[in-house]
Amino acid sequence: MRYQLLLREILKSTERMGDEPRAIRS
Repeated sequence: MRYQLLLREILKSTERMGDEPRAIRS
């Protein structure tokens, strides 16, 4: 099972989405 890979991808996308607004706010 490669659920870890999926989790990593999701975490990456979440980090990107969270970093985008932060950078814009800064």
